[in-house]
Amino acid sequence: MGRIFRVIALGIGLLATIAMAVAFAAGFHDGPIGPFPGGPFQGPVTRGPEPDWSFLDRTDGIDIEVDSAQPRTVHVWVLRDGNAVYVPSALAAKKKWPAQVVADPRVRLRVDGKIYERHAARVTDPAQVQKLIDAVSDKYHAGHGDPESTWFFRLDPPAA
Repeated sequence: MGRIFRVIALGIGLLATIAMAVAFAAGFHDGPIGPFPGGPFQGPVTRGPEPDWSFLDRTDGIDIEVDSAQPRTVHVWVLRDGNAVYVPSALAAKKKWPAQVVADPRVRLRVDGKIYERHAARVTDPAQVQKLIDAVSDKYHAGHGDPESTWFFRLDPPAA
């Protein structure tokens, strides 16, 4: 029985070591690696007219770069309402990136290999928040989030 526990402990230790190595390496990677935040995006920013964001309806998520002073990237869900783009954060107060976006709303998003500069505006209107929670539930077949702990950011083009 002791040998089985040693093998299990060794396996758990090995998995933990691999996870820590991936988490460390992700900080230097061009974007997040799975659930681990990554380093800043590499490559040119897409310029030109505002795209038709309707393709986001078929996209499970996007990568977003936050904190322009010390950029890091995370993978987030994405919603569209008309041609407005939104990203949610459930349990936002317990995560680092939403507070970073509030402190510095200059963000960049990457979708389909293209990088776009954006200005993130937190949605605070209770009716709009509820509408977005319903949209998350419909798109991702998720439960209805708590309007108090779920934050949404509208990703607008930067001011000219």
